[in-house]
Amino acid sequence: MTSVTPLDDGVRLAIETPDGPYALEADWVIAADGVRSTARRCLGLDFIGQSYADRFLIVDVEMTADFPQERWFWFEPPFHSGPTALLHKQPDDIWRIDLQLPWDCDAEYEKRPDVVIPCIERMLGHRRFTIKWISIYTFHCRRLERHDRIIFAGDAAHQVTPLGARGANSGIQDAENIAWKLARVIGGSADKDLIATYDIERSAAADENILRSSSSAEFIMPKSKGERG
Repeated sequence: MTSVTPLDDGVRLAIETPDGPYALEADWVIAADGVRSTARRCLGLDFIGQSYADRFLIVDVEMTADFPQERWFWFEPPFHSGPTALLHKQPDDIWRIDLQLPWDCDAEYEKRPDVVIPCIERMLGHRRFTIKWISIYTFHCRRLERHDRIIFAGDAAHQVTPLGARGANSGIQDAENIAWKLARVIGGSADKDLIATYDIERSAAADENILRSSSSAEFIMPKSKGERG
């Protein structure tokens, strides 16, 4: 999908395919097209909320280890110059490591294997691992203000910190909320005003998730003397 155009009683989409472009019209569109939503960009919609300057290095390593499988959290870790570090188990002998970086760091330098590997060796106490993936991400706590016949869901509608897995959970809840409402409207057993309750209910849920995850982020990444206290 390359563009979205609202109509009086529906939506027009432009679709690109290997066989060429075509247009598609629909009564409703659920835009679940992720954090870099094309639909949101085409409509010029912006998030309200907060972005955090802090950045985190994610490293997935494959190894066989007898570490406890609960999530480990370090404040001021001895093996890393950043203020926090995180380790937790994933399927198939993959362990995910999060390392907090200074906001003004050189991201490309921090992702270099020759920089990452010595830090991971110090963290794990051994070299028996294989790096499978390295990336850097930034925290956001923000959401959209509006919905019309283009209904935003998941990361296209709201972003929260990864603390507490609220992003995935709220995306699933968005889908459950809009599915039965849209089915009733399309089936003729409810007026289209029912769709407006999706925005009311899920915006309130997004605000709650943003509040809780922002509080967690401020605890983990204090920016002032008061927050540190």
